[in-house]
Amino acid sequence: MFDAISIRRTQQPLHGTLDLGSLAEAILFYERVTLLIDRGALVTLLTTWGPELTVEMVEGGYLTPLYAHWTTAVLSDTVSGERLHKPTTMRLFTGEHDTYEHEVRDIWTQYAGRNGKQRRLRDRFLRVTVPFPPPDGLIEVANADFLDESYLLSAVPAVLAVVAPTYELPSPLEFRPEPRGDELISVQTNLDFDAIARAQDEARPTSEPDPWTVAHTLSEIFGATTDLQVGATLETATLGSDLASQLIQLRTSAALSSTGPRSQIERFQHFAFDDGRDIRGVLNSGERTMREFQLILDRSRDFRTWLHTRPDDADLAREYLRASLKGSWAERLPAKAIRWAVMTALAIGAPDPIALPAGIGAMDMFLVNKMAAGWRPSQFVEARLSPFVAKRKRGG
Repeated sequence: MFDAISIRRTQQPLHGTLDLGSLAEAILFYERVTLLIDRGALVTLLTTWGPELTVEMVEGGYLTPLYAHWTTAVLSDTVSGERLHKPTTMRLFTGEHDTYEHEVRDIWTQYAGRNGKQRRLRDRFLRVTVPFPPPDGLIEVANADFLDESYLLSAVPAVLAVVAPTYELPSPLEFRPEPRGDELISVQTNLDFDAIARAQDEARPTSEPDPWTVAHTLSEIFGATTDLQVGATLETATLGSDLASQLIQLRTSAALSSTGPRSQIERFQHFAFDDGRDIRGVLNSGERTMREFQLILDRSRDFRTWLHTRPDDADLAREYLRASLKGSWAERLPAKAIRWAVMTALAIGAPDPIALPAGIGAMDMFLVNKMAAGWRPSQFVEARLSPFVAKRKRGG
């Protein structure tokens, strides 16, 4: 389980896209960490870690960057009085050359400078960075998800439990998709979006989020499906919020139940320990730096190589963490829970196309075939980020 992890986005809905504290914790536990980088992520790395440390982390094998010059979105428009929605991927850069290399050079010049040293660092970064396009068939997968009413009726409550935790769902919940051609859908729902907005205000009294809509809900579902497909394509675990983890588990179960008797072939096991250390918090608050944490990573490399060969076990992960942090400033940090969701399986065989029922989607077949070959959709679950982390002085 601790062999490899991929990270496309982090943090809960309505927050930013790259949480460097969560990234650091993933690097601590996983032998190989693949980060899908876009403009915003690269700017964050350069302005927080700095150009030299960013390149050191990449060349040192702690981080494998894939440049993803795209993002997912749900486009919405009103046609003849009806609100229609469409999943899409959007390119995130434009320019004369329209390449990721051109964008990296522009970003590096803007945020790090154009002197000879920075040009050399930039070129070293580019030598180990390759583009990562959207996974094949991603839009078709999203459309199939958006038209799967049974899946939506499980996914929508999971989304709203995070963004509007005090909102009471109607019973029975109605969230009925209807195709309108050209990959467009409408949704008939009995959700009370005014009440959802009030619940949002209660959950985040110091922020002013946009009023929640059907499109926001579909966008969260689409994002989790994208994370799952990226993980399957790269054959890695994924890092994400508790919401993303729940949606990935629902989506995986839907794929398996469409191709075989789910109760016989899979289940998700959650394991955790409560005496981890809040590395994420002190790095995000600026109390400690990634340069300081790099010393711990260097010291723990041999332990980490051993961990990724071991079976999934919270006690082993706890002992690894203790050994890695022993005698360091991180050993004295406040405790926090560390959590994973791991899919265990009795047996998953490649499905027989002849025996499958009609209407099995390409995503379901793709996921099940990947799992039959040995990949598992495990998740390293990041805790919800507190709105304020007080800076405190510590010794060491």
